[in-house]
Amino acid sequence: MNKFDSEALLRALLAASPGVSVHAVRAAHPAFRAMSFDHLGLRIDRALRRSAATGGK
Repeated sequence: MNKFDSEALLRALLAASPGVSVHAVRAAHPAFRAMSFDHLGLRIDRALRRSAATGGK
């Protein structure tokens, strides 16, 4: 069974469109739609911080 990798999807969305809105991220996958905006915002912030810390990798 494939496990959904929300972190990888967030990284891909942010790499493809750095100015993507929270609403667009939320619409990208059912797992994101199930999250509150606060929770999703924290996940996006974490992904951005990790990306910045690793030089965008």
